[in-house]
Amino acid sequence: MEVTQRGTIGRIITDNRIVRSATNDYRGGEDKTVSMEQVGIYKELARSNVGLIITGNFAISEDGAIDSNQNALLTSKQRESARMISDACHEYKKPVVLQLSHAGLKTRIPKYQGSDLYDVNKMTHDEIKKVINMFAICTLEAKMLGFDGVQIHLSHGYLLSDFLNPSVNKRSDEFGLLEDGDWIINPLFSKIRYLVGDGYPILVKITSYIDKLSKEKNDKFLENLSKRVEKAGVSSIELSGLNLPSFGKNDHLYYGDCINVVKKETNIPLILTGGLRNMEDVNKAISLGADFVGFSRPFIRNPLFANDLLAAKESECISCNACYSLKEKGSKRCGFLK
Repeated sequence: MEVTQRGTIGRIITDNRIVRSATNDYRGGEDKTVSMEQVGIYKELARSNVGLIITGNFAISEDGAIDSNQNALLTSKQRESARMISDACHEYKKPVVLQLSHAGLKTRIPKYQGSDLYDVNKMTHDEIKKVINMFAICTLEAKMLGFDGVQIHLSHGYLLSDFLNPSVNKRSDEFGLLEDGDWIINPLFSKIRYLVGDGYPILVKITSYIDKLSKEKNDKFLENLSKRVEKAGVSSIELSGLNLPSFGKNDHLYYGDCINVVKKETNIPLILTGGLRNMEDVNKAISLGADFVGFSRPFIRNPLFANDLLAAKESECISCNACYSLKEKGSKRCGFLK
């Protein structure tokens, strides 16, 4: 397989295997609507040779937002503004997947910071079911707005990530991580599938490495999680992690050694994201078993990065991570862009 080959994720057909991984642009309106600046970002991405675009994360609830400007699908105004992203990408015939998340204890909204409202070990069954229902409802909204699929965020220390982290989740009920239990996976995706049907593409982003677990235990857990999400009807898995800012320019394929762990027992497409900067990295990822290759910071540095990649040019991103601190300053997140 080559990166230039067409690909499929469920019923999504891509022109190639290049994925713009979900990237928060921090440009949403104060009312959580999609701004015209954001529409411009997606238009520019769609003009490139990217195969699939995954949006920045949309909050499933007000108290599940990472910050006050995070986009959401909770009001008719928010939903209609989100349709502009779908329309912008489809104008250039590019498939677009909307990412959904609940920040949990990671929220930076002062009203909810420091609260144990979303401590996974203290949440009641009714509170958990409410979160599950909101993920399902927002998935249905995304479908009706014309998005080609959704990606459920199960990584980065957000709420669902905590439910799937054995170092955090110590519950002994059905929402714990008992070997013969359902975990949160079955009730979550059963509810989503109930609302949107079997054919609508549902992707997930998962954590490749769990803190405090040995490599052997981590691999076993990752394999178990991957099997469970495939069985639940998920269309694709994206490998990511909590420690992206810790890597530098000389680090490549941050999670490449997890590919065989996921692919060992699953048959759904795998997206590898993190530490890919050039065609050499891409070819190595594919040789290890990745079906798609994901990029975030290279697209911050250059929205037309996919064109450069296919021309065998290396990304100009130097992994300085300045974009993490520049997210709320000026009009560009990359410190090298004016």
